[in-house]
Amino acid sequence: KLHNQNSGKVIKQATNAMNNFVDELAGWFNYEKPFDEKLFDDLRPSEKQAYKKVGYLDHTRRLTTDELVHLMRNNFIQGQLHDFRKVGQERDIFKLSDTVIDDGAVSGYVKLVNDDNVCYVAKLVLSTTPENITGFHLFRLVQNMSYPIDINLKAHYYKSEGIYGLATRAGQSLKTANNNVKERYQAEGFSSSKDDNTVEIAEVLNDHISEKKKFFSTLVTFTVSAEDTETLHDRVANLIESFRSIDVNIVKPIGEQKRLFYYDLMGSDVSQNRYWVQLLTSEGIGELLFAVNQQVGSNIGFYIGRGAPKTVANSTQDALDSSKRLVFFNPLITNEILDGSTSTTSPNIMITGKTGRGKSYLTKIILKIIQLSNAKAIYFDPKQEMRKWYSAVLNDQKFKEDYPDEYTLLNNVRFVTLDVSDKTNYGVLDPFIVIDVRHTMGQ
Repeated sequence: KLHNQNSGKVIKQATNAMNNFVDELAGWFNYEKPFDEKLFDDLRPSEKQAYKKVGYLDHTRRLTTDELVHLMRNNFIQGQLHDFRKVGQERDIFKLSDTVIDDGAVSGYVKLVNDDNVCYVAKLVLSTTPENITGFHLFRLVQNMSYPIDINLKAHYYKSEGIYGLATRAGQSLKTANNNVKERYQAEGFSSSKDDNTVEIAEVLNDHISEKKKFFSTLVTFTVSAEDTETLHDRVANLIESFRSIDVNIVKPIGEQKRLFYYDLMGSDVSQNRYWVQLLTSEGIGELLFAVNQQVGSNIGFYIGRGAPKTVANSTQDALDSSKRLVFFNPLITNEILDGSTSTTSPNIMITGKTGRGKSYLTKIILKIIQLSNAKAIYFDPKQEMRKWYSAVLNDQKFKEDYPDEYTLLNNVRFVTLDVSDKTNYGVLDPFIVIDVRHTMGQ
């Protein structure tokens, strides 16, 4: 929460101003309402506080104006090809929403008409989830779908204190659940598993409240788009069925498509929306893997493979075609200096996996990259597997003639085999010796 005494008033003014704009847009009022520029000056202290609270996270930065403009425009051009730079350079607030929004063309969908582009979108909402969402990586599951899906998550602090606060409601729920169990037991001699489960959940909720955990009223919406209604219908059905298999219910409210469209606009307030709201703790939101992508490695470097969403592929080519997530390895950025720190970070890399899944192959690729970087490295190979491979290739005269540069690179590797029976070899690979044991023992 922002602790500026004026921040609540300022943010309320900003929200009201944006809501007025959305209301005017929804009502098709074709005039420009004067806007008080002083509001931005009042908001700057609050913005600085907000950024300070999240700025410590790695790679956190403010959006550029072009990025913010594109983010605002994105809802009106869902699924349509567009030039990011051209959209980002638009500064007319009414042109940002210059799209015909038609929810009557096809029942259950919203038709977006923008210049010569036409696209259909469907708004789905997260209705029910498993009672325990540990490991419920919602955003990762959506990213694995073969078609684009936008997820919009809006969360508001749920007030705990007061007569209508969460603490009062949770206490009443626990009392009601216990009474239901007692009444059923008196009438039938046993309690149902559903009633027992309700009591358990209510007890956990009250425990969280007593531990002062923060709760959020959360609305999660999914936007699926396509150029034609038939493709869109198939995608929506596929998404609903995919989540149903893991006990998650996603619904597409037919009569609420346009309302959900406006809910997803930046600045729209959904705190009063009572439908499809999930009560989550901050840990619960974290379990969704919100704002976590599936990028592996850095954006630049040597290409070493791809992150394939398919766990089983019919062929290597099928696995490659199923993913565009390239994986790069860049040994030149593994020793970055952190901002404000005088020390460097040298991360350790561990390669794990089942037998025969390519650990040794990947290790050899990384070693080859280090060689190309003209860096010094020591490779410990107890099986002497690398030495056997290199020796076989270096003794191949045809390889030397066909790949002279590769031959020179491999020939620069020096192999050392130590005799374990020779005690003089003990410790020769240690980087340094701090204490001479012989002197400490008086020898």
